[in-house]
Amino acid sequence: MEGREHRNTGTFEGKMAETLSSTTVSTKLERIAQLAREMPQAALTTLAHHINIDWLREAYRRTRKDGATGIDRQTADEYAKNLDDNLRSLLERAQLRAWDY
Repeated sequence: MEGREHRNTGTFEGKMAETLSSTTVSTKLERIAQLAREMPQAALTTLAHHINIDWLREAYRRTRKDGATGIDRQTADEYAKNLDDNLRSLLERAQLRAWDY
């Protein structure tokens, strides 16, 4: 099947300390990976129902903070100053599929 030659079947854990939120997020990621393995011909069209504020907060925690700015030219430090509001806004836009840059 084209485009699916390389599949990561390992765990999604890095070397960061575990938190309750990271365990929940990892469990959700494992479930998504399991579904993809069980139904390789199926297209997983939406993952929005798996995303919530805890998911986004954990994703932010796992993100490198010394990398390039985002598409909006905002640094991780700038984003973190208003993290909860930024994550709520991101979640709302993801659920509505409303992306405006």
